[in-house]
Amino acid sequence: MNNVLGLLTIQDGPEVKLNKNILSSKSQNNFDTDGKLLFDHNLNELYYIYFYRNQIVRMNSDLDLIGTVKTIDTTSVSPIETVKLKDGTIKMSKPSQVVNQSTTLHNGLIFNRSGLMGKHEFRESWKSSSIIDVYKINPYQYWGSFYVQHRGGKSLSHMLVTDQYFFALVGNDLIRYKIRKPLTDGMNGGKPKNHKTE
Repeated sequence: MNNVLGLLTIQDGPEVKLNKNILSSKSQNNFDTDGKLLFDHNLNELYYIYFYRNQIVRMNSDLDLIGTVKTIDTTSVSPIETVKLKDGTIKMSKPSQVVNQSTTLHNGLIFNRSGLMGKHEFRESWKSSSIIDVYKINPYQYWGSFYVQHRGGKSLSHMLVTDQYFFALVGNDLIRYKIRKPLTDGMNGGKPKNHKTE
C-alpha cells in the first residue's frame, strides 16, 4: 500500500528496477507521497515534487538519490484525513491542502505554482492570480516569483517553458509570455537569490 518509484529498461529485454527508499511517508497512509515526476534533459536528472509538502527529491537517471531540497513554503506536513471503505479501499475523507499545485522544468530551472498563500502575499493578488515560484537547480536556490493573472474566473492549470517563452493554460485560453533576460540568464548559469537548502 505504498507508492514507489520504478525504472523500466527496455534495452536487451525489459527489466524493472524499484527503489522503495526514495519516497518517504510522514503518515499512516500513502497519499502524502503523491507528487509529480520531472526529468531534466540537460542535467540527465529526475525530480519528484510532492503535492502535499514543501519538498523536492533529486535523483540521477538510475533512480539513485542525490538529495532533497525545500521550496519556500513552510508546510512540511499537510494533514490528510482518510477513511477505510467496506471493500478495504482507503480514500481521502476530505481534500487536503495542496502545497505544490503544478510544476514544470526547463534548462536548469523549476517553475512551481504555489498552492498556499504566502505570509507576505496580498490577499487580492492571491485571489486574482496564480503565483509561480522559480528555483535554480544547480546549485539549488530560490530565484524569484511572478504572477499569472486569472481569466474569466479561471486559474492556471498547466504550464510549459521554452528557452524564450512561458506558456500558461488558463481555462480554455493558451497564453504565451515572453521570458525576460533575468530568467534566460538563469538558464545559462546566472546568480539567483540565496535560499537555504536541506
